Amino acid sequence: MFTNSINLSNEYLKQGEQEKALELLNLNIEIVENEENSIEKINFIKTLAKVYQENGLPEQAKIEHQKYEKLLDSFLINKHKSELIQSSKIQDLKLSENKLLLMEKDRDLNEKMIAFLEREQELDSQTIENQKTTTFILTGGLLIIGLLMFFLIRSRKQQQKNNKLLQLKSLRSQMNPHFIFNSLNSVNSFIAKKDERSANKYLSEFSKLIRKVLEYSQQDFIPLAKEIEILKLYLNLEHFRFSSHFDYSFIVDPKINLDEYQIPPMLLQPFIENSIWHGLRYKAEKGHLWITFTQKKNHIEIVISDNGIGRKASKKMKTTNQKKMKSTGIKNIESRLELIRNLFKTKLEIDIQDYSPTKESGTKVYVKLH
Repeated sequence: MFTNSINLSNEYLKQGEQEKALELLNLNIEIVENEENSIEKINFIKTLAKVYQENGLPEQAKIEHQKYEKLLDSFLINKHKSELIQSSKIQDLKLSENKLLLMEKDRDLNEKMIAFLEREQELDSQTIENQKTTTFILTGGLLIIGLLMFFLIRSRKQQQKNNKLLQLKSLRSQMNPHFIFNSLNSVNSFIAKKDERSANKYLSEFSKLIRKVLEYSQQDFIPLAKEIEILKLYLNLEHFRFSSHFDYSFIVDPKINLDEYQIPPMLLQPFIENSIWHGLRYKAEKGHLWITFTQKKNHIEIVISDNGIGRKASKKMKTTNQKKMKSTGIKNIESRLELIRNLFKTKLEIDIQDYSPTKESGTKVYVKLH
C-alpha cells in the first residue's frame, strides 16, 4: 500500500530533493498511524526517519527511528510468538528466545551507536564555534592594527603639513625685511638730499603700507581687493621717489569680484619692484609700468609689464657679486608657490617673458589666478 510512496521518496532523496520526499510522506502519515503493524508500515516509518535526517531535523528523525525500532521489535516478537504457538517443539521455542535476546542486544548496540554519533556531532559543533571565535579575534586584531597604521600615517602627513606651513610662514616673514630695507633706502635718499618735507611725507605713507603688510602677512591668503590696496600704496611710494624715471597705469576690470578671489599676500609686489629697480630705473628716457587685472572665462589674468631696459641689459649692469645671486624676491615667490601648490592644491600660474629683441625692450609677467 505504501511501497510506492517509500520508493518515490527514496528517489527524491537520491536526486537531492529532500523537501519533496518529506512532503510526499507527510501525505500518508495519518493513514499509516491508523494501520496495523506491518512490514510496510515499518518500512514507511524507517524511510520517514531517514527523510527527517536528510532535511536537517535530527530530533524528529530520532523519534521516528525509535518508533521504527519499537514497531520492528513488536512485529518480530509477534511474528516469533506466532511461530512459537505453531511450533510444539521446545527446541524451536529456545531458538526463538535466543533470537529475541540477540535482537535486544542489537537494539542496545544501535542505541549506543546513535548516542556516540550524537556526541560526535556535539563535538563537531563545538569545534566550529571555537573556529568562529578564533576568526573573530584575528579579524579584530587586524582591524586594530589597520586603524593604528591609519592614524600613524595621518599623523605623519599632518606633521609634514605643519612643517610646510612653518616654512611658508618663514618665507612670508623673509619678504618683510627685504621690502622694508628697500623702502628705508628711499627714505635715506631723501634725508641725504636734505629734503625733509619729502622724507616726512614718504615716512607717513610708508607707515600706512607697513601696517597693511604686517596685518596681512600672517595670513596664507587674502582677498584680491586687499592685495591691490597694498600694491597701490607701494606704487605711490616708489613713484614718489622715481617720478622722473617712470609713470604707471593701474587698471582693474570692473567685472572682477575683488572679494571673491583669494591670493597669497605680497605675491605681486616683488615683480613690480623688479620692474622699477632693474628695468625702469636705468632707462635713459622716462618709462612706463602697466598693471592690469582682467576677468577671463575661468580665471583672473594679471599682467605686470614695463618698457624698461629688459632682463639681459639689467644683468650686464650688475656687479660680479650680484650676478652670483638670484633675485631674493623672485626666488622667495618660487618657493612660496611650490609650497602653496602642495598644501592647498591651488592653481597659480606665473610666466615671465621678455619683449622681442626686434621691438622695444621690457618685461612682462603673466599671473593666472584661478
